[in-house]
Amino acid sequence: MVELLVTISVAALIMAIATPALQTLVASNKIATEANRIVAGFNYARTEAVRRNQPVYICSANLNTNSMSISGCLSSQTSSKYNWGYGQLVYADNISTGTMGSYDSGEAIKTFTYYGEMNNGAALNLVMSASPVATVKQIAFGSDGRLLDGNSRKLVLQDSTNNLCRVILISGSGRSKACDTSTDNSCGACS
Repeated sequence: MVELLVTISVAALIMAIATPALQTLVASNKIATEANRIVAGFNYARTEAVRRNQPVYICSANLNTNSMSISGCLSSQTSSKYNWGYGQLVYADNISTGTMGSYDSGEAIKTFTYYGEMNNGAALNLVMSASPVATVKQIAFGSDGRLLDGNSRKLVLQDSTNNLCRVILISGSGRSKACDTSTDNSCGACS
């Protein structure tokens, strides 16, 4: 009986030590996965622009959460920054219908991806960073794969609950990458 109690006590002690580390590992893997999905969305938009030989836009998706349908690009801001935390909308702008450079209902949606859990945008918050790019609500890739305006973009993905951060950097040439700022400072700080 004493041996059984000692074994159970040791197992409980090991679990008490291992559980926080496991929670940190899960949170770190989750934010890394989301950052990689965001980069994949940008790479897809860039590839489609080259393949179609026309501009392709990517924006923060405006969702109707009850019907799970898309109402185009999100136009609201949070503290002067656009929140990209729920999903991406990639579309090839059809200049013969609607407004140039904006999503119109007649245009085909190429891809759409949810990030984090639905209705839980605070869990993983993705915003454009640094003025003036914080006021940009969509990114456009030209037929050569470069950003149409040639300016680099920086997005910050934050998990404030677990104090984790990833930076997504899109260069003017159209290349995008995600950085873990705790081990790689090539993308800059999480601000």
